Amino acid sequence: MLELAQGDILRITSSTGGAFGDPFERDLGSIAREIENGMLSRERAELIYCVAFGPQGHIDAVATAERQKKRRGHYAPDFKFCNERERHDKAWPQRSRRELASLALTHELRIRSQLVERVHHRLVDAVASVDQETLLRTIGEEPARLSGVKVAAR
Repeated sequence: MLELAQGDILRITSSTGGAFGDPFERDLGSIAREIENGMLSRERAELIYCVAFGPQGHIDAVATAERQKKRRGHYAPDFKFCNERERHDKAWPQRSRRELASLALTHELRIRSQLVERVHHRLVDAVASVDQETLLRTIGEEPARLSGVKVAAR
């Protein structure tokens, strides 16, 4: 895992969007929209996500689940994350990351990135896995800390 400090610059160039997570957990509605918008071919959807199509050309959820079940044991990621990344991902499951990003959007634009960073760093070592209650409490405390207001101990 790469830690950056304020003022550091990281430039990443990619020819396409990256993938994240188990492809078989991808929402079928999202896959269908990408096919409809020309961002994903049916062939790639079949190959990567094991999507099955019905006679009308629409995604068949039941047949897709069967194909994924058969292939699940054969799926292996192209690489393995380091121990630090695996520890991080265990502490910050995807649902918690999405929730943090959504909650940050409800705060002033000028503090959002600092808010996310501070909440993230406070919780990554503090808890085994971030739950919604801890996330809500922590994100509720940080705006006052960012503005210099003293937060009363609980």
